Amino acid sequence: MRTVLLLLAGFAAGLMAGVLLTRGWGGPDQDPAAPAAPPPVAVTPAPDRITDPSAGQPSGPAADPPATIPAELGERVRERAEAIRASARQLFDQADTMAAERVLRELREEEARRAREEAQRAGLARGEAQAILADVKERRAHPFDLLASREALDRCFALVPAGTLVDPATADPRDALPEALAFSFTAGRHEFEVSRIRSPFTSMIITGQGMDRTLVVLDRELSPTAPFASIVFRDATIFADSEIVDVRQGAAVRLERCRLIGFDRGAGGSDAIGGGDLLLDAVDCRFEAGFGDAPGRGGLLDVRGVLLARFERCAFVGPLRGFLPRTSDSTCSYAACRFTDLDPASRAEMDPPRKEVRFTDCAFEYLPEGFEWPRKSRPLTDLDPSFAPPDPRRRR
Repeated sequence: MRTVLLLLAGFAAGLMAGVLLTRGWGGPDQDPAAPAAPPPVAVTPAPDRITDPSAGQPSGPAADPPATIPAELGERVRERAEAIRASARQLFDQADTMAAERVLRELREEEARRAREEAQRAGLARGEAQAILADVKERRAHPFDLLASREALDRCFALVPAGTLVDPATADPRDALPEALAFSFTAGRHEFEVSRIRSPFTSMIITGQGMDRTLVVLDRELSPTAPFASIVFRDATIFADSEIVDVRQGAAVRLERCRLIGFDRGAGGSDAIGGGDLLLDAVDCRFEAGFGDAPGRGGLLDVRGVLLARFERCAFVGPLRGFLPRTSDSTCSYAACRFTDLDPASRAEMDPPRKEVRFTDCAFEYLPEGFEWPRKSRPLTDLDPSFAPPDPRRRR
């Protein structure tokens, strides 16, 4: 009986297999007369790294098993594979050239870096302002020892050339002016049209006959376009209704026995000095509020780059702001300076100062609480009658 059951089971299994083979695998609704589906196309993926096509099998890790895709995409896949092989052959053929170009570029960059470092070391040894600023930016240091050294600061500005003397009244903006400029002003009032100077300059020296005798009125801020410039003001009152100097890149500025006025105008740019990286040295100068369009509403510094500044025996008059640098990697030193008529609200930031600021032997006088600074601008004739504007209808 058991043998008979096994025979019947085998017969049933064979019959079922025949039916499936006859009707196909597409299910009971598939037409038996339909042509059979084409066999799948096997695509072998490219090796993990490109090798010489003539070198036989790649030496990289074993490739994944071939991917199976429908046959109707086979031609497209073959075309794409041929394009990939052609690109790989091209890359292989150009490998030596590309590697040589990259190595040469790296060598040039390394040579340029070493040249910059050597120039930086030489500049530091000579006391160049540009090298000093670059070194401070790299080290993020506060060189109070440098700012305390009058000899070091004098050495920086001793490198500024005397410049070619140019008459500001007759300078033609179409002329190619020298890179080193010098302007000398006699006693009295002078309109200095800075906008007439179109040529880039690397140094400029402006000299008067004394802050109580010479007034130089700037029609706009001095904004050198050279990568680095040096500007020196001596013995004059400088009036500008914006920054006296606006350094866009880097500069060294020295003020000797000068008075700066007019910058308190209560709007954007109402600061005496602004711009990018700057080394500033001011000696025996006065920064006075009261002569601008908004008396008392102005500031001293608006330098957004690295600032190294020393103010020595200077006077600051009025409720000015901006005595502290904007950036933490800047350094300001005030030595033997006098601050009068300060806004009482500024007491908190002046005492004690931040770590990047030092006040040495300075005196501070604050306005009484609630005091309102005069809203009317002071006339320039308060300083000297010869400073009156040439046209009586002009306020200044």
